[in-house]
Amino acid sequence: MNTLTIRSYWALPAAAIALIAFSQLTIAATDTNPQPARPAAATAPATPAPAAKPAITDKISAKPEAKKEPAATPKPAPAAVPAAKPVAAAKIPAPAPRPTTDEDVIVVDAVYAFGRFNEERTVLNSPVPIDSLTLSELRSTGYTETAQAIQALVPSFNFPRPSLTDGTDHIRPATLRGLAPDQVLVLVNGKRRHASALVNLNGTAGAIGRGSVSVDFNAFPPTAIGGIEVLRDGAAAQYGSDAIAGVIDLKLRSDIGYELSTTIGSTYEGDGEVIEAAFDAGAKLGQTGFIHVSTYFRDRKSTDRSRNDVRQQYFGTRGANLIVFPVVSSTNNSPVLQAGDTLDPREATINRRTTHLGDSESKEHGIFVNAEAGKNVKGYAYGGYTRRNSDAGAIFRRPLDNSNVRAIFPDGFTPMIKTRVTDTSFTGGAKDLTGDWTWDLSQTWGANELRYEVDNTVNATLGTASPTHFYAGKLFFQQATTNLDLTHQFDFGLNAPLRVAIGGEFRWENYEITEGEPDSYRNGGVRVLDGPYTNSATNLPTPGAQGFPGFQPSDRVNPDRNSYALYYDMENQLTDKLYASAAVRYENYSDFGSTFNGKVAGRWQIAKPFAIRGSASTGFRAPSLQQGYFSQTATAFVGGIPYDVRTFSVNHPVAIALGSVDLKAEKSNHYSLGATLQLGDTFSATLDCYEIYIDDRIVYSSNFNDVGTRNFLAAQGFPSVSAARYFTNGLDTKTQGLDLTTRYLIKTKSAGNLILTAGLNVNQQRLTRVAKTPPQLAAVSTIPLIDRAETVRYEKGQPQNTINLAANYLFRRWGLVIREVHYGKTTLVGAAADPTRDQTVSAKWITDINLSYNLKRYLTINVGANNLFNVFPDKVLAANNASGYFKYPNISPFGYNGGFYYLRLNSRF
Repeated sequence: MNTLTIRSYWALPAAAIALIAFSQLTIAATDTNPQPARPAAATAPATPAPAAKPAITDKISAKPEAKKEPAATPKPAPAAVPAAKPVAAAKIPAPAPRPTTDEDVIVVDAVYAFGRFNEERTVLNSPVPIDSLTLSELRSTGYTETAQAIQALVPSFNFPRPSLTDGTDHIRPATLRGLAPDQVLVLVNGKRRHASALVNLNGTAGAIGRGSVSVDFNAFPPTAIGGIEVLRDGAAAQYGSDAIAGVIDLKLRSDIGYELSTTIGSTYEGDGEVIEAAFDAGAKLGQTGFIHVSTYFRDRKSTDRSRNDVRQQYFGTRGANLIVFPVVSSTNNSPVLQAGDTLDPREATINRRTTHLGDSESKEHGIFVNAEAGKNVKGYAYGGYTRRNSDAGAIFRRPLDNSNVRAIFPDGFTPMIKTRVTDTSFTGGAKDLTGDWTWDLSQTWGANELRYEVDNTVNATLGTASPTHFYAGKLFFQQATTNLDLTHQFDFGLNAPLRVAIGGEFRWENYEITEGEPDSYRNGGVRVLDGPYTNSATNLPTPGAQGFPGFQPSDRVNPDRNSYALYYDMENQLTDKLYASAAVRYENYSDFGSTFNGKVAGRWQIAKPFAIRGSASTGFRAPSLQQGYFSQTATAFVGGIPYDVRTFSVNHPVAIALGSVDLKAEKSNHYSLGATLQLGDTFSATLDCYEIYIDDRIVYSSNFNDVGTRNFLAAQGFPSVSAARYFTNGLDTKTQGLDLTTRYLIKTKSAGNLILTAGLNVNQQRLTRVAKTPPQLAAVSTIPLIDRAETVRYEKGQPQNTINLAANYLFRRWGLVIREVHYGKTTLVGAAADPTRDQTVSAKWITDINLSYNLKRYLTINVGANNLFNVFPDKVLAANNASGYFKYPNISPFGYNGGFYYLRLNSRF
């Protein structure tokens, strides 16, 4: 199927919908006043409208000013009602947008805009837990990556920064409530966001997210985001697939005016320099519309926190023979010599910091547009384009390795994986929120592409004829979604009208793997050219470009699928104190069938300051096309020795022969019970407990790398492949936890204002079922379908508790934010078959600080430091570090770059 044709096909309806509404509009002059309204989310758990809806202002306020609500619809006379009588929807004036200036700060009860019913509501009045993050809060973290900023503000959100994980170095996954990266749904302005084309493959040093497909959060810079809303509750009955752990909605900026932002920073080590420049421009469209354009450029240098590689680098001599010394030290893996053995003199002078552990070097730029116009019928359009060029090092190939061609790289080489990540999206739609029946019709399209090149490397099976640069192929994923939402109110004589939302969704997805150039993957047949293994028939070099073998013609796929959904939501304020909502959703996929899910939620205001709330829901996650069709030969390391491991798609004959079966949807049950408390104008708190059951989780199998599997693969025509793996519905899990948030405001007349916030997430995940090894696999391999390394990764690979404490102080033109984040302990598996090598990585406190000064009203200066005290995770034990260069584990939730200081200037005009 022609990709360009598909892209054009789905872009045209979106453009047409938007143009219909825009066709008679004119652009007004630029104004520095805020625009009327920002786009509302498409779907969410609705809540009763509070008596006085808060509006976030540009100053600290204990209690937002009340806004006049429309007059309530009169109740019919208390007589028999023969049929449901529709009533006109209340015409609510469009709420003012949140300011997006540095003076915007946290209030005691923040506002969120999740909902098909197009109303802003407060966090405390929600029947389910929601975090509402403003642009000011995101900026106060000091981070230039959106996922890191969310992690600093939301305790249940985890964003490790792994290294040496191939494509995952370039698109890093994030998790919510300890579940998988693809079990949280991401929206943009309330519409479903497309996933990346990347499958997270490698669990190097405990890396999280192995086998998952995630959204690239960092395709959105914080400067382009006006706010983020995090729904911490199961919501598949409202949103469809993926919304098991929750939903994260990124709101693009919609303010009026101009802003220039520049940030520079560096780690304490002097590497990882960041230079970012962003420009935003917003103008009115007509009387009630707006257009906002955000552009940015970011240049980030690489970091390196590796140790010296103390292993033998060159061939030694034993007698008259060249040798790789077979015995190494148990403490540092350096060679142990016998009497008469000699090392190559170059061992004393070679650079031993050769494998880079840390952030990749990247340059990226992007543009985002968000627009809305119209009076009654409003047209809207938004979208963006980003490109990231990223260079990440693979594991160093020593001079003595069989995978080296010593005539080309006599001192070894570090392959560089050069990845170009391109992300494109567009949404167009029209809505009318003024009539008896409100409606919203939209078309969304988005795509993600990863193009791989490998530099400074060889294909050793080509010998001295090997190139040193290869095109390794690309991954591509695109998604198009059509939505129609209708809302109405019916008067049944209840305490309040029954609000109903109905709608439908059609979604189309396409996934494509394109092979690289032949030299990037082929076996050229050349054996080892020199050294002790010259022309050996058993010690063979691994074929393909070292560091990242190219995709092969047999990997090439181009499948697509479609799904459609029908959904129905309703809510009612049953009494002045009791609110209830319910939702059901039917969804059918062309490749695996249908599913039906439901949800109920409620809130009871027991007393004026105190309320309890809860929800129960079922959910699902459809197998992604990437998980169903991905295949590749990659390089893994055991004891520092490289070997080829191949991922077989679930329907490949080899996978079927090893026990693979078709993937089915994950199914979940989610329960939550919580309470909210507000004491006067200065203190608020929420506490929510949750329990999540997930059956048939889609996971990566073990690497089957024993002798039996190698012999089997050779017989199947894969003689150079040493291990196999595939996707399977391998686990059932139970997740329990609680979220606690508190906010306390201290106001003074002359000493400024201080708001203290605290957040806690306690999370425990346990496996309730591990799939048994299929008899077909057991007949070939001694390795189980799911080994212990995977089970420990799921149960203990992420912090089981996270604490977030922050103080935000404002005094005249000055602002100071101090944040303390506590990350609980994690466990690193040293060897799947040896529990004695498990390593507990201890808990750590990380301190961030940001000091700001407003120079008049046009310029804000920020200086700060993330990880102020230069804290690092525990070092990897020698027993788990055969190569010697792994200094820190990839499971560290805060990475291992150490401290980072920065300067940021924001100019508004």
